[in-house]
Amino acid sequence: MILANKIPLIYHSILEEILTISFPEEKIANCISCSLCQTEKSPYVEIKCCNYFPFMTNFLIGGILSDTNENSLEEGRNTIRELIKSKKGVTPYGILPHNSYSSTQKEIFKRENIFGTKEEMEQQKCPYLFEGNCSVWKYREHLCVSFFCSSVGGKNGNHFWTKVDDLLNLVEQKLSKYVLLKINWNVETILSGKINQKCFEIENEDGSINEENYKSLWGEWFGREEEFFVEAYKCIQSIEKKSINEIIGIEFEILKKAIKSSSFTFEKNVYPEILVLQGNLKRELIGDKIKLISDEKSVEIDVISYSLIKLFDGTNKTVDVFQKAFTVLFSLNKSVDDLIELGFLKKFKDQ
Repeated sequence: MILANKIPLIYHSILEEILTISFPEEKIANCISCSLCQTEKSPYVEIKCCNYFPFMTNFLIGGILSDTNENSLEEGRNTIRELIKSKKGVTPYGILPHNSYSSTQKEIFKRENIFGTKEEMEQQKCPYLFEGNCSVWKYREHLCVSFFCSSVGGKNGNHFWTKVDDLLNLVEQKLSKYVLLKINWNVETILSGKINQKCFEIENEDGSINEENYKSLWGEWFGREEEFFVEAYKCIQSIEKKSINEIIGIEFEILKKAIKSSSFTFEKNVYPEILVLQGNLKRELIGDKIKLISDEKSVEIDVISYSLIKLFDGTNKTVDVFQKAFTVLFSLNKSVDDLIELGFLKKFKDQ
């Protein structure tokens, strides 16, 4: 696989030099067979891991509204128009998670058990998810490009995707602000970093819209929000390639190099097709954890993870063990990484 297959087309001319960077195929987790939907008891069955409200920047929204030749975007366009109509989270910078969504999410994350009920998860469903698929995929935002809940490269794979996410996030932020500058939108607010605050000021505590604040935020573009987003997209389309580095800055170059570097480490550290847990390990039960010991090395893992780790017996494929863990909403990445690093989990000798 190469990044050209992963990164949205809108960025290809900007990120040309990294498009040929290769990475191992992510066989453990993918959107089609979501790891959180391996059991009917999962609260995520209807929404996958899309309990996330993407921060869709102005030019991405404009791309969706402008790209009328792409039939797969029709539902996405309808959703955007409904969001604009609601005014919640709708700013010249882009469409952000509105107050009620963010508040509910914060409450769920405060709990010891962050999984919540099916009803709560339904309320947290991505607004762009339609019949189990993304309705804005061609113009998806940074995290929707780079997120893998379990990588075939473990921490090295996660590091690679984090750098890809950092780069795309940087590009989104810089280009969105460039749009605001070119369209002459409230420069002081851009510089002060109060865009998120302005978004929150749109809504009153009861969830209703503060019309005065909303009109103030949009200024001359009030009532022409859709037109504004289309203009944002046109603005990005007209940028000359030689101007990109100047717009995005030195961090752009640094992150591109970091992605190239981390891709090599990712390629070299893909999990073996079959792993085996060493048989000479001593085991001690300490509370709700199992301590595995060999010579002077040891590690503690919780009992449920250990029951899954035991499936690495030289007969089960690594992908299959991870899938088994997903049926109880577990990711084994950290445990597997730790055990490989200690030499407790090794490549099966017959491979």
